[in-house]
Amino acid sequence: MCVGCLVTGIPATTALTHVKQISKKIMKIKNGLLEIMRCPHCNIFQPNMESKWTSSAYFAEDYNTMVMWEIYECTNCFSPTTIKLASMNGTYEIIEYFPKVQSLHLSIPESSSHFLIQAMESVNTPEASVLLSCSAIDAMFKALGYKEGSLYSRII
Repeated sequence: MCVGCLVTGIPATTALTHVKQISKKIMKIKNGLLEIMRCPHCNIFQPNMESKWTSSAYFAEDYNTMVMWEIYECTNCFSPTTIKLASMNGTYEIIEYFPKVQSLHLSIPESSSHFLIQAMESVNTPEASVLLSCSAIDAMFKALGYKEGSLYSRII
């Protein structure tokens, strides 16, 4: 379960669906602020990302799509996040962003996803991250049918 879901009290199964949806729609713009789960630079939870620069809109190669770029700055680490927006009907949607935000691949078993998410979110506390990573590996082995013995014996 992600930290955000823990804070809001969302159940584990809903939290997992929530995290997998993040990989599809990671960020959005609301009231001039970029809403994102974690800063891609400092990894702070729900950072304040303020708009620092917006390009003027221009037509893309197909002459049907309006494109513009924006740069947002994290108020915690002052690092920039660049997004590319496109509009075909007057409403802009984010189509690219840099740097990329970490997310899990959808093929990772549900039983280990929540451990991996917690490990990624606790990377600033190494001992906790290692323990959670071991739990994720253990859950992956169990999902594949390797249930006997210690984690060490199943790895070797």
